[in-house]
Amino acid sequence: MNLPPGSKVYADSAYTDYTVDYDLEQTSQISLKVMRKKNSKRQDLPWDQYIKQHTRHDIETVFSSITCVFPKSIHGMTFKGFLLNITCKT
Repeated sequence: MNLPPGSKVYADSAYTDYTVDYDLEQTSQISLKVMRKKNSKRQDLPWDQYIKQHTRHDIETVFSSITCVFPKSIHGMTFKGFLLNITCKT
């Protein structure tokens, strides 16, 4: 990662590989803040869990407000019809 030392990267609970967490901390001084699952071997402290949940909520709100302006589906029977729908909806 091309981040300055001391950076914090917030990640989803899909990143459960503890070696990646350790390697990032040791090599780049980047702390990986992962939302741990309930059955995780490394449970977070309550205040860390609150900070991660609050940060995640802010990020999801921003992405939700960005994606709400995009169409949910574009229906086109042919390639020309698909292109026509795209040009009309933008």
